[in-house]
Amino acid sequence: MKQTAAAAFISLSVLALLAVGGFLLIQNGSSHEDETPAPIRATENSAPQPAAAPASQEEFAGSSKSPVQLTSDMSDYEMQLYLHEMTHNKVYADVKFGSRPLTADSVAKLIEIVQANSYQDEKFYLETLSAWQEGNFSNAVDVHNTIWSWHGGTIGKATRLMTDQEEQEYANTRH
Repeated sequence: MKQTAAAAFISLSVLALLAVGGFLLIQNGSSHEDETPAPIRATENSAPQPAAAPASQEEFAGSSKSPVQLTSDMSDYEMQLYLHEMTHNKVYADVKFGSRPLTADSVAKLIEIVQANSYQDEKFYLETLSAWQEGNFSNAVDVHNTIWSWHGGTIGKATRLMTDQEEQEYANTRH
């Protein structure tokens, strides 16, 4: 009788521990679901410099919030993030994180920055920006998805250019 009671006690104790452990694991695992790690693409000429990640994807999606500023000493990573956010004005994707106005002034400033620095992907940046400076945005889907891929993108892949109407609606809600 004592053996049966001891075995039952041990079994119930193990089940209780498993239940508590499982509950804690689920709680801790789900608290990080919305966190977005800052992607890094290490470059030859600069150390990886991840930008601060937003508190959640929902907070950042479609907003103009970004940790990257247009400065003369932008890292390769920051240049990529800035260009990526600018493409959002031209491409259709189910989900977009961050947005920057794509203006003649910002394109000209970015060209100056690229020419004044040494970037691993300088050719890519200059080809992209030169086309945009000429008013040719046909490369925007490729530019978006190239940078998206470099940064380990899993959601928000661009599928096409937006229509003029979609661009206007996007600009009205983002800038």
